[in-house]
Amino acid sequence: MAFFSHRDGYKPASIRSAYMIALVFLNVLFVSLAGLSLHAKGGTSINETLTADCPDCLGAPPPSSWTNFLNITTGEYFLGTYLAPITAVLYRVLWSSLHRNLLLATPYRHLLRPEGASAAETVCFEPNGWAGIFGSLKHGKKSALAIIAAILTLLTTLAVPISSEAVTFKVRADVKGGCSASEHNGDECTPSLAFNKTLLGVLLGIAVLDAAFLTVLAWSARRLKSVLSRDPSSIAAVASLMGHPTVSAALKGIPGNATSKTIRDTLRGTTWRLAASPSSSSLQLIVTQGLPAIELQEIEQADSIEFKYNPDIPYSPTSQTESQMTELPDNSAKMNRKRWTRRTLILGLFVILAAVFSVVAYYRWTRDLQTGLEHFMDSQRRGVRFLWTTIGLGISAGWSVIEYEARQQEPYQRLLRGPTAGRDSIMMTTTTLPVTALPTNLVRRHWFLACMSLNAVLGDVITTTLAAIPYSSSTSYLGFQVSVIVSLAILGIMMLSSFWLLFRPHSILPRAPTSIAAIMTYLDGSSLVAALRGFVSTCDSGSGARGSRATEEPFRDSAALYAMQPIIDGPGITRLVVDKVNNGLGNSRN
Repeated sequence: MAFFSHRDGYKPASIRSAYMIALVFLNVLFVSLAGLSLHAKGGTSINETLTADCPDCLGAPPPSSWTNFLNITTGEYFLGTYLAPITAVLYRVLWSSLHRNLLLATPYRHLLRPEGASAAETVCFEPNGWAGIFGSLKHGKKSALAIIAAILTLLTTLAVPISSEAVTFKVRADVKGGCSASEHNGDECTPSLAFNKTLLGVLLGIAVLDAAFLTVLAWSARRLKSVLSRDPSSIAAVASLMGHPTVSAALKGIPGNATSKTIRDTLRGTTWRLAASPSSSSLQLIVTQGLPAIELQEIEQADSIEFKYNPDIPYSPTSQTESQMTELPDNSAKMNRKRWTRRTLILGLFVILAAVFSVVAYYRWTRDLQTGLEHFMDSQRRGVRFLWTTIGLGISAGWSVIEYEARQQEPYQRLLRGPTAGRDSIMMTTTTLPVTALPTNLVRRHWFLACMSLNAVLGDVITTTLAAIPYSSSTSYLGFQVSVIVSLAILGIMMLSSFWLLFRPHSILPRAPTSIAAIMTYLDGSSLVAALRGFVSTCDSGSGARGSRATEEPFRDSAALYAMQPIIDGPGITRLVVDKVNNGLGNSRN
């Protein structure tokens, strides 16, 4: 989704014309919601007086404490309960995607500048979450598009809980004890659509700001030109950019157990840029400043390491033996802290999901008892839907982060577990959206990633369904049943998925592959650097895209396997390297 095949190269799909049209359409719809009339007409009445043998089944008559919702049409109910939050959620998803894609493209945009850019702006730039936002702010005008997208993402996220309270239902008068069908059948208990003019004004202001920023963004985006022939987020793409000798020289001082901070400190003061090879259209990273004076003709690249696979013995260079291998600091106190921090966060997510599940389930099975919870919620007038929408947004944001990090880490986890096919490791990209990654993962039988993508998609759904659970008797009983059942089902799926996430084997890497430099440290000395030269190329005369597809096919269809294992650089120096297994013909272990 983030980068698409184009005759002029790969650009973020979020600046594609169709994507912009979708944003414009939702922006118009968002503005229109603020000017809705107070009376919706037409539709089919919601008949809640059907009989059913099962009191808990859909279509069963409402308990005596609930109003018969006969005066509200289907269209009015959808408008008052779902339309505004759904529109805001879709709008947030599109803007979040656009922001993430622009952050992912930011280092490559800086690398394509003729004069190059600093390591902090390029190979050390981390596009993940707040790190990417703060990094964009540090770079100022050079990252203006990413900053604009960040502002829009924050505004549209704020619009989601506001929209849940902007259009609601209310009764004409306050009735103590609720509006029950048996006791209060007068006009004072007739529910009707209510429009909060203050909140609608806030939404209108956000929509106008979004429209202004969207105009600026669309104008700036149409001027963006990419010379990249393919999505550069895969391991294979990064390896293909490392062929220039200055890259190896810059990476020499980085130890195998280096953290992201160590990499930033080591590369501080260097300037990087992307340039086409004089003899071909292949692109290469070049360090133009910050290295000692070097005669490039005299630089000799080290021989690539040859891996020999034995399922019971770690990989090692042919010149070494198992007894000479030194252990990576995977069991160090720092690694253990990372491991336990990860487990604690997952358990914390499970506790939050279980707490929300318990509250919704308790209300579901005590709906006829007029409990203190219902009285308290009903007495709040405003803020209940805002609260539940915010909780839903928190759950959605949590799963979005988990899903993105899972897709980012999965190639390395597969490589660490043993030989795996290229299409399941070095060819995997991380720039797709959960909704587009889900079918791809299902087709490739990446069940864990498919589960994570499903939860990220369901996180956007539950933001709406939690807000639609009514804590007032003056609402639709059928709507109550649907919202509760859907919410409980989604929460149940998420809790089961969190157990899978917790107990699935997960290796802690010395540094997360969140920047180009971090990925390059796992490829320095690998034979993939030479083998994949030309994998990412320029798109002059439209030949780049065709050539890149031809280069890609052997790696997708070949029976060759790839792995990531510790090797020795010198006495006591051990690091992880991704490389091809020389006797790797056969079936993948993943």
